[in-house]
Amino acid sequence: MPAEISWRYTLIPPKQWKRLADRAVANVEDESKDRAKAGADPDDSFEARREQAEQIKADNADDDLQPGMVGRLRLMVSAATPALLARAIKDVKAAMGDVQVEVPAQAALPLLLEQFPGESVGADLGSLSAGPAGGLALWGRYSDVYQPALGMLGSHNQVGDRIQIERGRALGWIGIPIGYVKSNGTVVHFDSHTQIGRGHGAGIAVLGQSGGGKSSFVMLMFFWLSESGVRCSVLDPKIDFAGFAYYIAFGPQVLDPGFMADADAGILGTPASRFQPVNREFWDDTEIVDLARGARGSQDPWRINDTFDDGYSLALDLTDVLFTDQAHRSIVRKALRSMSAAHKEATAAGRSFVCGYGDALSYIRSEREELEADYQSARTKGDTSTLRHARDEFDEVITRLENGERVPFLRLLLGKGTDPQSKDRRAHQRRVIYTMAGFTSPDHPENPELWTDKDRNASAAMLSVLSRMRRDNLSGRMGTNPTTGEPGIPPTAAFVDEGNMVTADAAGRGYLTVNVRQGRSLNSTLFFIDQQARGMQAIEKQASTESAEVNQFATVLAFKQRSKGEARSALAALRSSDDDVSSAEVDALARKLQAEEVGGLLRIGDCALRDPDSRVAVVTIDQMFHVLQRAAQTNPKLKAVDWANPVPTDPRDWDINPEALLRVRTNIAVAARTDPDLDEGSAGHQDRVDDIEGPSVGEDLEDELDAGRERTETPVAAGPG
Repeated sequence: MPAEISWRYTLIPPKQWKRLADRAVANVEDESKDRAKAGADPDDSFEARREQAEQIKADNADDDLQPGMVGRLRLMVSAATPALLARAIKDVKAAMGDVQVEVPAQAALPLLLEQFPGESVGADLGSLSAGPAGGLALWGRYSDVYQPALGMLGSHNQVGDRIQIERGRALGWIGIPIGYVKSNGTVVHFDSHTQIGRGHGAGIAVLGQSGGGKSSFVMLMFFWLSESGVRCSVLDPKIDFAGFAYYIAFGPQVLDPGFMADADAGILGTPASRFQPVNREFWDDTEIVDLARGARGSQDPWRINDTFDDGYSLALDLTDVLFTDQAHRSIVRKALRSMSAAHKEATAAGRSFVCGYGDALSYIRSEREELEADYQSARTKGDTSTLRHARDEFDEVITRLENGERVPFLRLLLGKGTDPQSKDRRAHQRRVIYTMAGFTSPDHPENPELWTDKDRNASAAMLSVLSRMRRDNLSGRMGTNPTTGEPGIPPTAAFVDEGNMVTADAAGRGYLTVNVRQGRSLNSTLFFIDQQARGMQAIEKQASTESAEVNQFATVLAFKQRSKGEARSALAALRSSDDDVSSAEVDALARKLQAEEVGGLLRIGDCALRDPDSRVAVVTIDQMFHVLQRAAQTNPKLKAVDWANPVPTDPRDWDINPEALLRVRTNIAVAARTDPDLDEGSAGHQDRVDDIEGPSVGEDLEDELDAGRERTETPVAAGPG
């Protein structure tokens, strides 16, 4: 194995440094006197030491003491067997000359401890509190059980979060550990809000084929972010996030045949249901909205908004989506104006006024009755064709709204003032999941005239959801940190799964574009999850045309790609656009982003990660806990097996799942065993290969992806402590 060369520095506090320096200076002064008495010949090296001692003595004479640093050069070698280690030591001595080599026993723990982060990152380490208005601190320290497994905790962030100093202020922080660099086991930390805290774009693109591990990663982030106080909203076409939340909250009860019936009725966890959560606090802070089977009126424009005017504005927009015929729109708009007038009258009289979009039907019926009376009166006088046609128009609108109470998507919008009022929408929950089973984009998204009623219903429901997400995530309103009491913009995050489905909708594209363009200013990040890179690139292009900023997606994670074409697109998202690389090299590199079985380098759970500093590494994602791994299960055949396991009521009882960590160590060990000098006798020493650093599957991919990238590292100036 090659020798690892490093300078090891220790920062010494001012008072301790003065004591050490005073002793060292005294030793030099004593030696100087002895040399003078003995009449020693001049020595340039000693004179340099004496001058340095005088300078240190002068510095320490000041009242304003400064810290000091002690450094030493270390050459560290490791090998898989004692025989190979002895040979490596011999080679180092031959190359370096007269050097002292130590082979300490049981050195693993000291080497591990020295990699742990010191006080330089302080409370930022292991916390997801995104700035002054962040949420609850995730934990005060790493758990005792998992600490030895984390190894190099941020001492060398090869890729992922980092803290930079700008004009004396720390920007960014170190988020949770999400996995390991595949080639050397370095822990990767990631918090989506770190990138906007450092001035980068708000987007995180997660790309890859189904079954590659991208859903496991985004659900891991969804859990940690929401639990740390970040308000998370999810568009969930495949019901994966809903299943994740159901299992953590209710455990194996999710397998009961009657569970989803209570979920559809909206009574889970209430006295009306026999299903009660094992994690009550988690469930009480979670809302799941089923766009196809949800309760009538749950997304009514007035129910999801804080003011009548906001609800009225959304109701007008929904009317334009639901009704393409101008006559039909006019009928509904007139009813909405009547509701607005009633609201103003009630407000002026000091009365409350509660309404829903479904109440427009009663106003329309009243006008229909007046029209019927006019029609009957006109029958005795002459031509009634105009009135008859108007009556038919009203009947079509009434039929549409009456049937809408039983129709998927539309029924969610038709709330009424007499409905039981849900909790105050302004009391935001940590997690809101919008399941979209059965949702399909219109065949002609750019031509609403060709839409069916089903298309219009689905698009209107999507518009309502996006309006709510915009209000919840992109308000930019100041809040108060519940932990510190400090003011700031509370952090939010949006997760959009199967992004191509949302980008096919005009309102969806608009929301995504606004989020990536304005998210940095509004402290809101966007996780865009898709099988291909084209959707992400289209959003970034549209956002860039509306703003001078580029690189709206500061972080990209490319899981294994299905085809060569998709791999090339993902590769383009990972590399600079001005890379001077031949087509053959691009093809060879893109192949590495595919699965191992087709000649690639990525397994399930592996991804190529490009961070905001344009650093790239192959990372193995670690979900850490068995509960999170089971909850994120998307394989229908394995769900019944994983979800049959109980969920401890106290998260402190959750068991660690070491599978990802052991897999990374195995990769490194396998790479070490490919050394041609290893003989069959080395098998007895395989228990020692965990500490070996060396090339492994994925390292060459990291090197090539990193090649030619412009670094954006910001130097951190050393200053007085």
